[in-house]
Amino acid sequence: MKALILAGGLGTRLRPLTFSVPKPMLAVGDKPIVEILIEHLRSQNVKDIVLATGYKSDLMKAYFENGKKHGVRIRYVQETEPLGTAGPIRLAAKELGGARFILLNGDILTAINLAKMLKAHLRAKAAMTVALKKWKWRNPFGQVRLRADKSVASILEKPTQTFDISAGIYLCEPAVISHVPARTRLAMPALINALILRRKTVHGYHFEETWQAIDTLQNLEEAAHHRLTLS
Repeated sequence: MKALILAGGLGTRLRPLTFSVPKPMLAVGDKPIVEILIEHLRSQNVKDIVLATGYKSDLMKAYFENGKKHGVRIRYVQETEPLGTAGPIRLAAKELGGARFILLNGDILTAINLAKMLKAHLRAKAAMTVALKKWKWRNPFGQVRLRADKSVASILEKPTQTFDISAGIYLCEPAVISHVPARTRLAMPALINALILRRKTVHGYHFEETWQAIDTLQNLEEAAHHRLTLS
């Protein structure tokens, strides 16, 4: 199995830090986010990696080179214009070489067990498996329920709801590539919905291992402070 890491975003929510380096190269402790991610892939026996780069790609290429010093093989594809979270799949088609691949956002830290995810993927006979986490959201306001006549039936103070969210990790069969238009910006939700419309099985896989998205300065500070334990 190969891996495709999306590492081309501008990281606007992490400015001013991303004025000088691409978001996946921001340090958590003593290592860049994407290096920690690559180390976890290597520990899961995924050693053939494609980095989809864009913004300040030269810094990433100079740091990782061909991946040999990190115990993996790294190749690069570069977006000349933003392609979204799914568009780089077609860009990397040659490097993926018709193999099953794991697609990951380059701004996450996780200890997900890919062998378990693959087992669920094969059992479901899926074209794509989406890694899911449970996410709790607390409404900051009182939630009011009304009757048909607009009288108040009840009010619940700051209720909590639980959602299934995408963790930015997708296990894909090679046929998924053909559903991504060339040189077109495409978001992952649009690709998933297109697969579903074409009656392709998209499986949801809940995992319990650690996961954190680095979307804000606060996320980055929390990750640096706690430094997730990666297996």
